[in-house]
Amino acid sequence: MLEFKKNLYGQKQGSRIWFLHLANKLRRLNFEQSEVDGCIFYKGDLIVFFYVDDMILLCPDSNKIDEATQQLKQSNPEIEDQGDISD
Repeated sequence: MLEFKKNLYGQKQGSRIWFLHLANKLRRLNFEQSEVDGCIFYKGDLIVFFYVDDMILLCPDSNKIDEATQQLKQSNPEIEDQGDISD
């Protein structure tokens, strides 16, 4: 029997492992997880929510979005900014 040290892309639990990984990163950056929906995190007026492997950041202040994006990229190089949601 083999035991994997890391999750492999495409595995049955892949999206859950990815979510848990990102949720831990957000908690370390002082985001709070919503009690109503576990896929929503917030810090002040900055809101982050997940859908499968996508993450959307919402805030009236675009500087806060840019700062949070940079912090997430520094802690996880696999994260990439794919632009404005309207794109």
